[in-house]
Amino acid sequence: MSKVSELSMVLQELKECGEKLVAVSEELAEIFSGPDVKEPEKKKASAKKKEPEAKPEQEEPKKEYTFTEVRTFLADKSRTGHTAEVKKILEENPSIEVVIDLHRDGVAEGTHLAAQIKGKPTAQIMFFNGLSRTRANGNISYLANPYIEDNLAFSLQMQIAAVNKYPGFTRHIYLRGYRYNMHVKPKTLLIEAGAQTNTVEEMRNAMEALADTLHTVLGNGS
Repeated sequence: MSKVSELSMVLQELKECGEKLVAVSEELAEIFSGPDVKEPEKKKASAKKKEPEAKPEQEEPKKEYTFTEVRTFLADKSRTGHTAEVKKILEENPSIEVVIDLHRDGVAEGTHLAAQIKGKPTAQIMFFNGLSRTRANGNISYLANPYIEDNLAFSLQMQIAAVNKYPGFTRHIYLRGYRYNMHVKPKTLLIEAGAQTNTVEEMRNAMEALADTLHTVLGNGS
């Protein structure tokens, strides 16, 4: 593929990303902005007795959302948008056993998530699990996931296998309260591979170690 063709593809992807960001920003503005508080109408004065004017209701302070809450909302909207596509692929390919949602983490510019694995610089990975519940509110009914225990067990198996075969390759297993599209298959993995500070070489080396770990867990490797 020529450089011009590659540049054209990149520009097209940037255009599509921009359109999606505009759509999400409009939806965020609608969701996170509180309803307008209308001034109460003043009572009409009586011919015999003048009624006191009603005091305007005090506007309730708008909730301020943290960066983490907004980021979680955006990530969930992004993943939800692909659920139908994933389910369609699974229906057309019933032999698929594992679904992997692969991401890159976002860290401070001074953070470098890498380790020397078998003599090669390798990006570290992190298994990420959604629990469909929060400590404060319990189960999230609209984010039901019948495979939560299966997802957790699969992540733990992968973590143990990676620690045994590639010490230093994995970070901790990260648990959050949402679902993250992990309800489509019992063996679903959400993986944060490296971050924006890793090199292409480190990411490629990570994929080799990840593939071999998956091969082992599925009973095809030693």
